[in-house]
Amino acid sequence: MSNPKGKSPDPSLRTPPSSLKPQASSLKPTAYSLKPKASSRGFTLLEVLLAVALFGLVASLLFAAFDGVVKNARATDRMIVQYGSVQACLARITADFQGMVVTAGPSYKRPEGEDDLDPWRVEGRACSGDPETFGEVRFATNAHLDLSGEGRAGVAQIRYYVTEAEPPDTGYVLRRSDILDFDLFEQEEIVDPMLCPNVKKIAFTFFDEKGEAREEWNSESEESAFATPRAVEVVLSIALDDDPETADEGEGMVFTTRVDLPVWREKG
Repeated sequence: MSNPKGKSPDPSLRTPPSSLKPQASSLKPTAYSLKPKASSRGFTLLEVLLAVALFGLVASLLFAAFDGVVKNARATDRMIVQYGSVQACLARITADFQGMVVTAGPSYKRPEGEDDLDPWRVEGRACSGDPETFGEVRFATNAHLDLSGEGRAGVAQIRYYVTEAEPPDTGYVLRRSDILDFDLFEQEEIVDPMLCPNVKKIAFTFFDEKGEAREEWNSESEESAFATPRAVEVVLSIALDDDPETADEGEGMVFTTRVDLPVWREKG
């Protein structure tokens, strides 16, 4: 556009507005550093050793706790099994005593010698403090158990006694002899079935007509006045531990039962 002579040009036409001036780019190159950041560093050897030691300590504590739980569970299971075995044993003894048979009245004759003893006599001996000495009792009962399957029944001679367990087992076991033929009673080759294992003690206490207790009884002797007892108390102690090194420690589980006998013979 032409400029008339004598007039100054318009400043707005000489200087372009600031909005039209080229602007410097706002994009700047990003600087990257090859140095690792402090947060990305690895573990030191000391830290690794401390972590391993802490893990081992926690693992050992957890294992000890778990092992204790397992041992307690096993001990509880073993105690339940032993408790059931003892209860079955005492139930069998009670049934035998409740079925007792004695020779009474005119049918009974005092023995004149060893060959004239009453086959239905009652004999019991004391249980001393020696761990290898246990109470023993023999009597007649009609509660015979026919293990042969032949269906035989009748009055049987019963004997409860303790023997050492057969290898590889250790300790002592309670056995029950049940014989219908009394002539076979004294034969030692007969192996009687085991009634209860891990026996620490068994004792029989006999009571006369006055309620007086006796540790021994022989219905064929003058000490018992040729009478039979009125009641019998049974004390059975079972070891809680199968380990022979610790089985003798403590008294174990102790069970007591008393049976009032259904029949008896008065003093003669």
